[in-house]
Amino acid sequence: MACVVAKAVGLEVLQWGLVAVPVFVTGHQLTSSGNSTLSANQGSPSIGQLSLVAYWMILLGSFLLVTLAVHIPVKIFLFKQRQSTNATLEWRPSILLYNLLSALPCYVMILIGIQAPLSNVNAKLYEDAIYVTTPTILLCLIATEWVAKWKEDEFSSDMAEAMLNDFHTAYDIMELISLGLDDDIASKTWPIFAIFALSLLAMFKYVPRSPKYKNDGEEFRPSGNRRAQKWLLTNIFVQDLPFFTLRLTLICLYGLKAGELLYPAKSAAGLVFRSLQLYLMKKENRKVSPTSENGTASEEHDLEEKDETVDVEDIPTETLED
Repeated sequence: MACVVAKAVGLEVLQWGLVAVPVFVTGHQLTSSGNSTLSANQGSPSIGQLSLVAYWMILLGSFLLVTLAVHIPVKIFLFKQRQSTNATLEWRPSILLYNLLSALPCYVMILIGIQAPLSNVNAKLYEDAIYVTTPTILLCLIATEWVAKWKEDEFSSDMAEAMLNDFHTAYDIMELISLGLDDDIASKTWPIFAIFALSLLAMFKYVPRSPKYKNDGEEFRPSGNRRAQKWLLTNIFVQDLPFFTLRLTLICLYGLKAGELLYPAKSAAGLVFRSLQLYLMKKENRKVSPTSENGTASEEHDLEEKDETVDVEDIPTETLED
């Protein structure tokens, strides 16, 4: 019992740490960037200017306040609900909390720190966002997803493959953010905000829990099929469709950049194949639904037939000899 409690507490502390790391990394990059007014006025007591010490105190206090007011109460509520119902959630609260309490504040800090409009595509802060801050956010997101899987699902070969595929989404997001390094795109404000907004939206694809990670056979029943459809629709509307639309728009407005055609093609393929999966699932549901209505009656009829029919092998040998 002690080991189980220690493991649960350790994983919760780890998830909380994964929420905290991107916030403070982003704060450090913001203050150390030559593009930041904080770095230019470190320790300045002037009115209207925020000193570096005050900035860190506000950041730390805000994070701890949000943790006490949101993160811990939600975790306690979900724990009590799981204990009372013994039901497995079909979504991952830890991912939702991470996106709202870590990824969102980090992106807001990045966008506020970037000068608008960007006058220099090599601005230190945006380079930090691409090479330091955003990779940290994505790595902690993936780690949070892995911890959630280890806590809630039995490890299998399918899960191992899915954990590896998590990096594909992270790489796709990084490539989208990297578009902001282009001169034409960076000279406008709306593409930068659209890029970060859709990147954040894509992180919510991990919130629904895929039915294929369950080992109870639910994915082969109509209920599991419906859950799979919701999971596919989430992937379409938070990543494939928004990414394809934005990339195609940027190509039309600013021209085809080197290597950029591959990623709209990837998003288009995702739309096609996921839509095909949805079509096949709906087709299977139509085939299953008529039989499922009469499933109980058929099973009862089969049981009656089995009761009335006696196999010769089931008759005792003494009876046959008599």
